[in-house]
Amino acid sequence: MMVKTAGAFPFSITVDPTEDRLYLAGIAPEIGVIEQASGSERKERTIDRWIRWEGEPREEKPPLPHEPPPAPEGPSVIRLSP
Repeated sequence: MMVKTAGAFPFSITVDPTEDRLYLAGIAPEIGVIEQASGSERKERTIDRWIRWEGEPREEKPPLPHEPPPAPEGPSVIRLSP
């Protein structure tokens, strides 16, 4: 499975097969959750909900010149390609 995003954004994907969830984490303290991740034939899925990371605070650093700008507010969509 290949995941494409609308822009260049570094993120990690974690699958929870027991709860059938897909978690998307990037550089922000929020984690995107896709419920009922398996069995969908759709090529695009929206993030069902966001949860806020409550772990240790990250050290705040100014963005590097090559980092992409923050994503605009609004619904997030990922595209899956076989």
